[in-house]
Amino acid sequence: MSYPSRFVEFFGPATWKAIHSIAFNYPENPTEEQKKTYSDFFTNFSKVIPCPACSKHFQEFIKNNPIKTDSREELSRWVYDSHSEVNKMNKKPNPSFLEVKEKYTSWGPKQLMSFNKLSQNEKDTYLAATNLNLTTDNLIKEKEFVDYANSQNLILVFFIFISVFLFYYFYKKRLKLNKN
Repeated sequence: MSYPSRFVEFFGPATWKAIHSIAFNYPENPTEEQKKTYSDFFTNFSKVIPCPACSKHFQEFIKNNPIKTDSREELSRWVYDSHSEVNKMNKKPNPSFLEVKEKYTSWGPKQLMSFNKLSQNEKDTYLAATNLNLTTDNLIKEKEFVDYANSQNLILVFFIFISVFLFYYFYKKRLKLNKN
């Protein structure tokens, strides 16, 4: 049974946003426990990706490119490299590491305060426009893009929730094993 590519296009971008966000928020100087927790997270995450081909590909990537957890920069670059490989395989544009880093780390307190003053609709429009590489004017004219963006935000929230749940589950499991 083949996996519907349309579904991959639906959850794929949200998944990449979640794992890039996780990597760019990894500690700059992680402890051994944090290194193990994050390594376990990505290893286990590779086994639960809903697309069987994607899951297999990510597991092979991990096997051929061990997870690098010595620093935030290393882990972020490792996630970037895995995403780049998928982009090349799917003949999609591949931004530079610096462009990706800027996208996930450029929000300082001023930008966040300005963003929080927007209405929910303005926030959705802004996020959709930036994530879909559209101008705000074009996005407002095309209602279907707004609907798409809203569904993407829900998927992102879902994958972040699943990621946090898996992280918590394996963390508790590891603590339980350490007690025994």
